[in-house]
Amino acid sequence: MVLTLDFFGSTVPGEGTRYVIRKHLDTLVKGILKDLQDFSLKVNLKEKTLCQLYNLIICAEDKIKPHCNQILKDVIYKNILDEEPEIAARTYKIAELLGCFVQTDFLLPLMISHLNDAESRHLPRFVSSGLSAFSAVVHHSTQKYPD
Repeated sequence: MVLTLDFFGSTVPGEGTRYVIRKHLDTLVKGILKDLQDFSLKVNLKEKTLCQLYNLIICAEDKIKPHCNQILKDVIYKNILDEEPEIAARTYKIAELLGCFVQTDFLLPLMISHLNDAESRHLPRFVSSGLSAFSAVVHHSTQKYPD
C-alpha cells in the first residue's frame, strides 16, 4: 500500500509529531469537521482541509477510532461523490485510510448501521455514497478477505 504524505513530503512523521497529534486529536478533528461544514468554503480550501484530515489520520492511526462515526457522517458520505473530482478523490482516500488503520470489525457494522439510520438517509445519494465508502474501506481493510 502506498500512502501519500501531502504535508510531510516523502518522510514518515516522527514520533514527536505523532505524540503531539494524538495529544490534541479531539481538538484537531473538531476544528477540521467545523471547517468542512462551512458552505462558503472554496473548493481549493475544502480540498486542503480534507488533506489535513488525511494527514491527521496518518499520524493518529488507530487512535482515530472514536471519531470514525463523525468522520463517516460529516465528511465521507457527504463528499465521496462530490462534483469536484479533487474533493471526491481525497475523500475516497480518507475512507481507505480508515479501512487501513481502524479494525474492520468495528467499521463495517458502524457503516451498516448508518445505512439503516434515518438521519443519514436525508443526505443526497446516500446509498451510492455509502456503498462507495464501503468499497473504499474494504479496499485497504485490516481484515483480508479471500479472493
